Amino acid sequence: MGSPDCGRGHTRTRVCPSAGCGLLRPLLLLLLLFSEASAALPGRSAALGAQENTVGAVGPGTLVYPPFNHTYGIHKARTSHLKLFLGGRTVFADPQGLAAVKLAQDDNPELKVDDFQLTVLGLNAGRGEIIYNSSMQTLAMYGTHGEGEGQFDRPRGVAADVDGNVYVADTGNRRVVRLAWRERQLAWAGTVPGAFAEPWGVAVAPPGDELFVSDRTANQVFRWRPDQAGGDPVAMFPAGLPRPTALAVLDSGERWLRHKEDALFVVHDDGARLSKFDLQGHALASTAAAERDSLRAAPRFAYLAPDYFGNVYVTDTGNGTIYKFKGDLTFLTSYGSQGEGDYQLDEPRGIAIWKRFGQVFVAEREGAQYFFVGTDVRLPEGALAVQIHGAGASRRYSFEAFFTEPSELKLTFLAPDSTVIDTLTVPATIESGPGEVSWSGEALAADLPQRASRIVLEPRPTYSSRKRFARRVERPIDWSTGS
Repeated sequence: MGSPDCGRGHTRTRVCPSAGCGLLRPLLLLLLLFSEASAALPGRSAALGAQENTVGAVGPGTLVYPPFNHTYGIHKARTSHLKLFLGGRTVFADPQGLAAVKLAQDDNPELKVDDFQLTVLGLNAGRGEIIYNSSMQTLAMYGTHGEGEGQFDRPRGVAADVDGNVYVADTGNRRVVRLAWRERQLAWAGTVPGAFAEPWGVAVAPPGDELFVSDRTANQVFRWRPDQAGGDPVAMFPAGLPRPTALAVLDSGERWLRHKEDALFVVHDDGARLSKFDLQGHALASTAAAERDSLRAAPRFAYLAPDYFGNVYVTDTGNGTIYKFKGDLTFLTSYGSQGEGDYQLDEPRGIAIWKRFGQVFVAEREGAQYFFVGTDVRLPEGALAVQIHGAGASRRYSFEAFFTEPSELKLTFLAPDSTVIDTLTVPATIESGPGEVSWSGEALAADLPQRASRIVLEPRPTYSSRKRFARRVERPIDWSTGS
């Protein structure tokens, strides 16, 4: 594999010389090059097996591994994979921030399936590098350690917009670097104006018209418009914000955002708190890391990323965990534990989500992992209390449940001998969090309560992964008459 010089601080390697090189691509995807979207791929994996969920239990449905035909069973990138593709020219050294963007030149948003590639950029902070995919077959690196052009010193945050503008919080050099996407590779485009003490996080509004920069030492978040010629970034918080680090922004103009709002999420107090603000700096919500799970030692928020529904995923490096919150910072669930096994995370750091298809990328201590957004349901222990409301044609049924993700829900009713009596797809999407699931009994057998003794719940995420994954939970039914 050659490594032609592609400009200052830049090398590029073609790792898959032909479009038919299918066995290499899954590994390439895991090296922060997850180019294929789930909706573009045929087939369906087996549903997750039945598992008895109880209140507070966290199963593997919150994030799920892509099906075999998407990654050939490989969903983790490790040092051996990096060596395979780059021939020992680099190693994982303190991976940090991630960014995922569908460049305008690669995107036809009218297609229901993915039309080309997703570009994912990852900071290899210990070596002053950015690792990214310059095409579906090409792995590239930009940068070296140092303080000059094309160099970085312990960079922490990275963000990109659809026009190919890439911003890097070059923390050790106390600057924010601006790169440009030119002929499918990164090129130096200068620095953002302003004097920074310790720039840590960067976030760009999806249209690319505003940049947000957190400065940990300055206790401030700055806002800057790239089109304001020569203008310095403006401080958002007159009274300051204690030690802000990672941040993420929602823009109401973003296409792949269900609830249109303008908001800024910031991790601050050195990871002890996560807060939500409007874009004028007014506080909307806040939560403390210590409140999230009393069973974990000294939880700390690290990096964060929002999804299509405005949910926020936050990594906890020390505990090998990802926390998931609703947009108002109501806690939904957590995923993972520290380790290198299945459903574990090894010191997770940067996280990025491609909102349209629910693809999730997580940087780890020595590698990365790739997930699809899944869903999970929590039910009280024992039989599921299903209430019957009304009679005849107006009869309806309901029960209480907690969903970790907006979900499509299929219900199957079983006789004592496990014979299927009836099935139903709940017509409306079930929202995340606690709530009532209700449906009309008009289309169901009139004697259902007399015949059905068990119920099977199969929630599916609303992303394209719903074609491949379903969480399956089976419970006895306790029928009762409601008001």
